[in-house]
Amino acid sequence: MEELINGNCSADTVAAGTPTSALTVCSSLTACANDAACTVANEKCGSFHTYNNDNNVDKCVYQRACDNVGKAAGNKFYVWCNNGADGVTEAADPGGQKFWSRTSDSMFNAVATIVGVDGTSSFTSITDVKIPSLDNFQTGWWTVVDSKYAETDKPVNNKCQANTDCTGTGECCANWPDSNNKRCIDATKGGVEQTILPMAAFTPVCAASGNAAPISAKDDLADEAAA
Repeated sequence: MEELINGNCSADTVAAGTPTSALTVCSSLTACANDAACTVANEKCGSFHTYNNDNNVDKCVYQRACDNVGKAAGNKFYVWCNNGADGVTEAADPGGQKFWSRTSDSMFNAVATIVGVDGTSSFTSITDVKIPSLDNFQTGWWTVVDSKYAETDKPVNNKCQANTDCTGTGECCANWPDSNNKRCIDATKGGVEQTILPMAAFTPVCAASGNAAPISAKDDLADEAAA
């Protein structure tokens, strides 16, 4: 997991031709008990949730590594920045509900279902992958190609363009979560804030007409200095 987190933080570890703007800031990955223990600027104490929760560890990560999901050697992981509290022992979380709603499996699947053209199946054959949380997981993902980390831009993944594409009763075509991921949803969800962890909350808007989809998922994303 640690190698994947820092996989794209240096020009020496990424594929040739990778733009500098795609590089993230390296995480120190020092052990921590809370955010205060992370003395490097812009770092937080991230709980690395593993596929079976037996090997969870807390390490300092660059703030944009928070909420990253992926697979290491085929095993799913999730980085939860919660000031070092895993949720199970948190007094404000009786029964560990915060923790158990954020297992590596559920977090990875939630993201992969939306960003992958074929949902989670898009990542079945990939053993090592990191899907950054940057821009609400809409920039793409990193895999290992010829011992180097290479980025795959997230493709447009619209399942509808107009309300007429939706065949279910009472459905509309809406952003889910954005205009690069249009889905047919229950129209009553239109205009109502939705939460799909670990994504940021979003409000779907039912389409008024079938506008053409953008060519690339990055078309309407602001340029970022780190991924």
